[in-house]
Amino acid sequence: MLTDIYDITINLIQYLQNLGDWLIPPMEFFTFLGKEEFYLLVMPMLVWAVDYSFGLRIGVILLLSGSLNSIFKIAFHGPRPYWYSAEVKNLTNPEIGFGIPSGHSQSPASIYGLVASTIKRNWVTVVMAVLIFLIGFSRIVLGVHFLQDVLAGWAIGLIILWLFLRYENRVAAWFDRRQLGANIGVVFAISVGLVLVGAVIISALGGYELPQSWQENAAIAHPDEPLDPLSLSGVITSSAAFFGLVSGGFWVSSRGGFDAGGDGWKRGLRFVIGLLVVVLLWMGLGEIFPRDANLLSYYLRFLRYALVGFWISGLAPVVFVRIGLAEGMKAKRET
Repeated sequence: MLTDIYDITINLIQYLQNLGDWLIPPMEFFTFLGKEEFYLLVMPMLVWAVDYSFGLRIGVILLLSGSLNSIFKIAFHGPRPYWYSAEVKNLTNPEIGFGIPSGHSQSPASIYGLVASTIKRNWVTVVMAVLIFLIGFSRIVLGVHFLQDVLAGWAIGLIILWLFLRYENRVAAWFDRRQLGANIGVVFAISVGLVLVGAVIISALGGYELPQSWQENAAIAHPDEPLDPLSLSGVITSSAAFFGLVSGGFWVSSRGGFDAGGDGWKRGLRFVIGLLVVVLLWMGLGEIFPRDANLLSYYLRFLRYALVGFWISGLAPVVFVRIGLAEGMKAKRET
């Protein structure tokens, strides 16, 4: 049964890929709109230069969705189309992790869905829905996801969005009644808990081995990129950034808040300065820290992404206020 479903989607992907190379550039563009690099540009811009609270909400749902997606991928351990069949071309970057559910479907469904539900304009809702569809569709055309991967991603992403909107205010009120240290401790426990769930699932898989045919087909497409689908790196990345981002938000709130408004040149300068530090932490520490699959590497990875998250929501806003590029909400209310 499952093999039949795979074969049907393989035929669909081959049909789409045979339509011509003209499809590749637009599909790569829409895929980029669901990439980590794109979110690392847009989310900080929202936090620093548009609306701090809105940017923080986008970041929270992005990172929660990312953590859960990494966990679900390991739990379902399904192949990529080009692993399953050498007849399918991978027309984009190599993918060394499992396929289902598609992160490029799940995260946009949550994030762009949150944008639509916040702005509440019909045209925005239509644009967000089209983007969600095209980002997911691009992954099928590019040969890195089956149709069922994309459908599962959309379904899980919309469930996450529904839960977020339903319980956001209750959770925020619960945290408001507690001290800063307690809140940070709870968020740390959540982030570590997500990592432990991933570790338990990997342990439960025991002696699971990738089918030899998957490895051989993947090697045909990308001989220098061996598959590593049972790694904890993905869930650690998102969970650590979630811890840093939310902790930074609590810290800034305890200091009176942050106003992302102001003159255009100040907003632009905040974005440039802030992004330079993000790149330094993200790429710079990535070059320094080891990337092996051991406890030290995982700990340093957690530290690296926690620092990125804390800089975006916590330290950067405080620095911007200190150097006169922004105002705290408390100071703004007093003027």
